[in-house]
Amino acid sequence: MIRQRMPSASAIRVARSRPLVAAVAVVAAAHAARGQCVNPFLPTSASTRALAMGDANTAGRDDDVIFYGPAQLAVARGTSAAIGRYGEHVTSATLASTARIATGGVGVGASLVTARNGVGCSMVVFTSPGSAVSVPAPLTFSRSLVVVGAAQTYKRFRVGVAGKYAVRQLGDARTTRGLADLGVARDISLGDNLPLGLALAVQNIGASAADETALQTPLRAAFGVAGGTPAGPLDIGIAGQLAVERYLDQPILRHGRVKAAAGLDVGYTWLDGYSISLRAGVRDAPTMTDLRQLTAGAGLALDRVAIDYALEQLVGSRVAHRVGLRLR
Repeated sequence: MIRQRMPSASAIRVARSRPLVAAVAVVAAAHAARGQCVNPFLPTSASTRALAMGDANTAGRDDDVIFYGPAQLAVARGTSAAIGRYGEHVTSATLASTARIATGGVGVGASLVTARNGVGCSMVVFTSPGSAVSVPAPLTFSRSLVVVGAAQTYKRFRVGVAGKYAVRQLGDARTTRGLADLGVARDISLGDNLPLGLALAVQNIGASAADETALQTPLRAAFGVAGGTPAGPLDIGIAGQLAVERYLDQPILRHGRVKAAAGLDVGYTWLDGYSISLRAGVRDAPTMTDLRQLTAGAGLALDRVAIDYALEQLVGSRVAHRVGLRLR
């Protein structure tokens, strides 16, 4: 038996103020039994290692940082691929690659999340302010993103730009948008043993309120920090991030949603290039998704090959799993 939930008051307010996006805005409030009907607000994480550390990756240095902060492309290197499973009905896949060019770098990335509903799922659509009808939910839907970026170092500052193309397919309805990211980053040092990377990124420039709902690409500004230090036989890595996202068409500085994340990586190296790591993270739950605050994972580096694993907490006691392979 499928359970139907009524839309929340906030969803109804969105629908009344934005009729054109109401159909998507309230689907999440109307999705039914978890095993059969899927929340259309899909996962957006694009990095396995970062996901294990709360998805705080604005100041990351791996190739998949192209999805988070384009300025770090100047120091990122490698090629990676990952796949994730969010239950039986949602699958994600990510591919990213970067290359150094003099004091800069370039990169490309692509991500895809696909989902399918069981038979009999429904969603609420507001046909006009205050008027709602229940209609069959699409059996399949997806979210995809293609990114191309470049960065250059100038007087110890790294400056980057990325262009991306986002697509959302909800049954027969298709939404597309070209967007842009800008970023700046710099390395500093807090003493001899604590180097830190600082990065600032403004993402999804050109997004509208409808894009935020349909494509899950709100205009956002994120500040990230990442670093590491030895602690006896162990290597300690830290990552933190603070972001503010625009809410619909409200001014981002006055009505933005603040999202914080932090992560810890504890590694042990027994030979140069060979190491094992345990990771944990916490974050503000992504808006309107079934994802929750806690994440964790592990990594194994074998010379030029690294295998990463991450899990994240979902609604209830469920967890999702993600595995990635990286070549350096």
